[in-house]
Amino acid sequence: MTDTWRVLFVLMAFGLVAEAIFLVALMRQVGSLLLVVGTTRPLDLPAGPKVGARLSLPGYPKGRPAVVAFVSPDCTQCKSLAPGFGRLHELYRDQLDVVAVVAHADPETRTRYAAEIGAFARTDMPALMQDWEIPGTPYAVALDGSRRVKGGGIVNTLDQLETLAVTALALDPASSDDGAPPAETEAVDKSCQEEVVV
Repeated sequence: MTDTWRVLFVLMAFGLVAEAIFLVALMRQVGSLLLVVGTTRPLDLPAGPKVGARLSLPGYPKGRPAVVAFVSPDCTQCKSLAPGFGRLHELYRDQLDVVAVVAHADPETRTRYAAEIGAFARTDMPALMQDWEIPGTPYAVALDGSRRVKGGGIVNTLDQLETLAVTALALDPASSDDGAPPAETEAVDKSCQEEVVV
C-alpha cells in the first residue's frame, strides 16, 4: 500500500509540473497575442484631467469637439505616432479639432518638431500641459463641444487616438452648456408621455 501511495504522489507531482508548464506557455501566447492586437482604449491613469471637468482650450471656439494630444520631441513613442496625427486630422477635419501640443523642449526644438507633425501642431501652449495636470507624453484628451473632458489617457497607437476622437464626437445631452437636453429629445419625451396618458 505504501508503494501505491508513493507512485500516486510522484504522478501527481509530475501532473502539477506539466500543468504549470502548460499554463506558463498559454500565458505567454496570450501576452504575445495582446501585443499584436493591442488595445483601442487609451491607458487610464489617476493623473490628468477628470472626465466631466470643463477645460479651457485657447484659440479654439466652443461648440466643436477636440482631441488634444500632448507630445514632446524627446519621446520615441510620440515620434511613431506623428503620422497618426495627420491621419486623424484628415479623417475628422470637418467634425472636430485635432491639436498636438508640443512640450518639454526649448522653443526652437518645439518649432522643428511641430513642423514634422503638421499645421495642427501648437508650440505656443506648453503651459497647457501643467494647467491640465498632464502626467507625461504621449497623452491625449477628448473634449466635447462645451469643452468637457469625455476621456483621456496615455496613447500609443492610432487606434487609441481614433477611440478618443469617437469619444469626443459621442452625443451626450448632459454635456450641453445649460444642462438641458436637446429639443429633439424633449419632443420625443413629450410624445411618449402623451401616448402613456392616452
